[in-house]
Amino acid sequence: MIKSILKLIWKRKGKTSLIVIEMFISFLILFALLTAIINYVSQYIEYKGFDENEVWMAELRYDKKADEPGRTLKELMDLTKKNIMDLPEVRAVSNCSNNLPYEMSTTSSSMKYGEIQHHNINILRTDENFQNVLSLEMSEGNWYSISDLATGEIPIVVNKEFKELFFADGSVIGKKMTTGYNSEKFRIVGYMEDFKIDGELSKKKPVCFRMHKEKEVSNRLVIKTEPNTGKAIEEQLINVLTSSAKEWQINLKSMEAYKKADFKRKLIPLLVFLSVATFLVINIILGLFGALLYNINQRKPEIGLRRSLGASALKIYQQFIGEMLMLTTLGIIPALIIALQFPILKVFDISAMIYLCAVLLSAAIIYLLVFVASFVPSRYAGKTEPAVALHED
Repeated sequence: MIKSILKLIWKRKGKTSLIVIEMFISFLILFALLTAIINYVSQYIEYKGFDENEVWMAELRYDKKADEPGRTLKELMDLTKKNIMDLPEVRAVSNCSNNLPYEMSTTSSSMKYGEIQHHNINILRTDENFQNVLSLEMSEGNWYSISDLATGEIPIVVNKEFKELFFADGSVIGKKMTTGYNSEKFRIVGYMEDFKIDGELSKKKPVCFRMHKEKEVSNRLVIKTEPNTGKAIEEQLINVLTSSAKEWQINLKSMEAYKKADFKRKLIPLLVFLSVATFLVINIILGLFGALLYNINQRKPEIGLRRSLGASALKIYQQFIGEMLMLTTLGIIPALIIALQFPILKVFDISAMIYLCAVLLSAAIIYLLVFVASFVPSRYAGKTEPAVALHED
């Protein structure tokens, strides 16, 4: 039957070529869409390594001057931290850099261990309280403390991706490193398996937490509060911040709000693409339904002749279904060749397994939709009586 179907398709190639092109385009659209969806889902289900619930992020802006008369920025931030910690609803406060999860801010540096050097390592500068704010789980060693600065080396904590770059196996605790740009020396005091610096909808990257030196400070505070404090704690935090840093601009927002904005920023383009792709695919399938129905009406003499020669209704039904599935296959094959170049060339740095899943799902969805679209017209063709068909001819 396959051979006869191919002959029929070839004889009618002028009319069937459009269907092949539609299948080609539909497959590529679905492949791109499903690749993005599967990639986001796989990233979302990965453990991100921190807890953003009940965490507030405060920024003190000092555009005109870094220090107020009579006190330094560090003294100001230390006073603000102390006043915030006096609130009974506050669990922990940390001074840190502004490249936190969900903020679309990156601070990177070069790190070196022996002869091994890598660039664009994500660096977060924090104090000793940062672990308690984001509930970071240590796999080995400990989070740094003020006493770790006594050695003259800056204590750092690294994640799994960082370890894989510099250390093939074994413990990383106690290993000493430098930067590629200056003479700063570091010592690894802690290791954590998971920390996704860009949040759930992102791939894991090498991250290094670097402790503030004695006089280092930033204008950013992260605050962990008790559960279910709601708007009440927000008002209290604003009052403390404004009274501690008078005439400074205060920006306070929950990490959950940053997370929602990050999800919206990343998912809205995908939802728009999903809507457009769904509209296009549905229109293509409806077009196939109409085209096949028209085709059957045009080929009634052929159907009547086959039925009069003994072909059963099932054979007629199988023929038209088979033709559509064969046309679908002819459209998918070149699209499949294009799709398989993505994992081979490692485009967009996405896992080959994600591309493979997208290819299989795209093919399965296309075949299912084509089968559904051709089911009713093909059954209509199979039920055509030979006498009626030949009479109409």
